[in-house]
Amino acid sequence: MSRTTGGPLWQKRRLDEPAIEIREFRTEEEIDSAITKLERRISELQSLNVQEAVLSDNGADDVAKSNVRESIREVFGSNSPEFREHKWLDIWAGSTYMGMSAGEIIEGKKRDNVRKLFRNHGLTAVDYCMAVMA
Repeated sequence: MSRTTGGPLWQKRRLDEPAIEIREFRTEEEIDSAITKLERRISELQSLNVQEAVLSDNGADDVAKSNVRESIREVFGSNSPEFREHKWLDIWAGSTYMGMSAGEIIEGKKRDNVRKLFRNHGLTAVDYCMAVMA
């Protein structure tokens, strides 16, 4: 039991989280800006050369991942359900283990969840922006 909340210790953490804030788009310009940002990230993910990023260790995959998260945060807000759902996105799918070869890492990143998210749901974010404005 927690002395501050009177309940289990895990409840204190939940009480400290900020309330969810749903983004309301007020103008067409806000929607256009949001769509442009999201489309830029979709394009960036589509053009990402995973093999080059892994073999040269140039960090392009980390930059793309960070850009996606930041764009979602900028478009929808830090306390939005969209950002909370996607703030831990990673360019990876599958298992990991010590000593993976570069080829295995490349395949894990090629199967990634981020690109699948934007390929399958990227337009959902655009549609969401349009629906909120309507």
